[in-house]
Amino acid sequence: MHTANTSRRLLVLMSLIVLAFVAMACAGGDKEQAAAPAPVSAPAPSATPAAPAPSAAPAAAAPAAAAEIPDGQPLVPGAPPFFRKELETYKGYQLIHKFHSDKLPMWTTAKYGGTYKMIFGVAIPQTFRLLDTLNLNRPSIGGMMLLIDSGRCSLVGREGHFDTCNGQRARNDNNVIVPGVFERWELPDPLTYVFHLRKGVMWPQTSPMARADREVTSADMLFFLNTTKTEGITSANYTEVDKFEALDRYTIKMTMKSPVADMLLNIAHTSQAIFPKECYDEKDCLTGAVKSVSPGPFLVSGYEEGQKVEFKRNPEFYLKGLPYYDGLIQYNVIDPIAVVAGFTTGQIDDSFSTAVEEAYNLLERVPGSKMQAIGGHAGVPGVMRAILKGPLADVRVRRALTMTMDIPNSWELSNGGFHLMAPLVPRELFGDDFYYTIEQLGEWYQFNPERAKALLAEAGYPDGFSTKIQAFSFSWYGEGIALNWQANWKKYLNVKADIGRLDFMAWFTLYKEGSWDGYMAQVCCWVPSCWGTSDDVFAQFIPGSPQNSQKINDPKINDFYQRQRRELDPFKRNQILVEFEKYELDQLYVSRTGFCSNFTLFQPWEMNGASHGTMYFVGLNGPSWLGMHDTSKYTDREGR
Repeated sequence: MHTANTSRRLLVLMSLIVLAFVAMACAGGDKEQAAAPAPVSAPAPSATPAAPAPSAAPAAAAPAAAAEIPDGQPLVPGAPPFFRKELETYKGYQLIHKFHSDKLPMWTTAKYGGTYKMIFGVAIPQTFRLLDTLNLNRPSIGGMMLLIDSGRCSLVGREGHFDTCNGQRARNDNNVIVPGVFERWELPDPLTYVFHLRKGVMWPQTSPMARADREVTSADMLFFLNTTKTEGITSANYTEVDKFEALDRYTIKMTMKSPVADMLLNIAHTSQAIFPKECYDEKDCLTGAVKSVSPGPFLVSGYEEGQKVEFKRNPEFYLKGLPYYDGLIQYNVIDPIAVVAGFTTGQIDDSFSTAVEEAYNLLERVPGSKMQAIGGHAGVPGVMRAILKGPLADVRVRRALTMTMDIPNSWELSNGGFHLMAPLVPRELFGDDFYYTIEQLGEWYQFNPERAKALLAEAGYPDGFSTKIQAFSFSWYGEGIALNWQANWKKYLNVKADIGRLDFMAWFTLYKEGSWDGYMAQVCCWVPSCWGTSDDVFAQFIPGSPQNSQKINDPKINDFYQRQRRELDPFKRNQILVEFEKYELDQLYVSRTGFCSNFTLFQPWEMNGASHGTMYFVGLNGPSWLGMHDTSKYTDREGR
């Protein structure tokens, strides 16, 4: 993450305005453009991938000088102040800058072939629930209306077959929209969007898409968009859409009731892999099947329940020349020891969010391996999510419990010393280097057992009470936080908390139904999307949203939600989001437990995943369509 400078702040703000007001046509071009905020055309169709061509080694971009942003000044006008000198003393902040993708080796010529083997650690079938479940891994298995780019080997401005990388970037870690199934689009005015489908996008040749015309058309998209608007997990993002219309076979018009600042990003949401009406109409196709029903880069080729899913390269993928891998194998493993063993022996290609101490050990044990240290890309911290009944319905109780969290100690124990906190809203809106200091979080996040005890007595629980914490068993981070809270609540408040260690599907079911008791330890972005829109953040709090599992109905938050999505001036919108942040920090519907961090190890033969933000963030360590291997570096492993 580079230090933000004045020109970059202006670029961010200008890009937001462009996304809201300017017609964004994706016109083709012969030259690769560097760091362009507006979308451009995707590669022209071709029958076969072009042979990789050599290119000059890229020059690394020099980070901006820290002195350009005075300490204690906001990175973006309207945002909270940023105390760089203090943050630079934190171990976690130092690790991010040392091992971020900007510091990793880059590829200069694409490599084709090989099989990518990864641990995903969650129940595989939920990836294929394309209507009712959030999942960031969908771009690897599905056709996406629009795509998001954020890496060093950028899609922005790229023509041809994606076979070389010259070091161009999207916009550092900020999201840039690029074409997907929608090849280009225009915004004639803030209430009208016109999307043009790419010709020749084909539904997979699997049941139930047994029809003579397999091309994705505007009729298909009209059905998908209307179904998503009324029934989808992201339906809250479409509440201001008045109607969708098919203008011809390849053109969709979307008319809004009122402007929505994040609408293009909502269309590009990674959970929205398109599916056909035939699958919607067939029993269990969208809820229980593990098969390819969406035109993605990879197609399912094998499945063993609870064990693994295998993929093969989609020869009809609409971005010709991609993906690079011939195949993928995704293992469903929840034992961290097995993850480490698989990486050490070369049987898997990445270590899947290893604890920082273990990551350092693996760097030494696997010569040539690379580590990537990143945080919640869209600014989503880990949280403890309260169910609003019994004692936790009283904000004084939530405040008392949060005041005994002892943030510095818990972060040292469970998060590798990340003494940082991200906002709930996308961090990029405040500046892509922005984090809260502990002092900025307000009164309830300061460690104060005596004040907490007084609050609990005031709420009518002077002798404490019993509650629960539900933790996702695979997460060392979530369980570590839960154990810290359990010990402190008992010690300071006589609050007894039983910890439920759940597998992912049991944990996810409780979350989706809002049927847990006490708190749910929520690790970064498994359920609240790590997506870079404020609309998605508010979807967890507003009534009527499928993501609002706590059944919150707070008039102030509802007002913040409507105001921020209709405000197209980025300065004024930031001010609304800052007000929301302060209000939620006071109400504690979620208690933020720390800056989400991932320390992922990649094998020596991995060439692009660790240096491409799109692959890591959107792929989320799952099947990644921009990853590649140098197969000449493969160790002699069975099945490789």
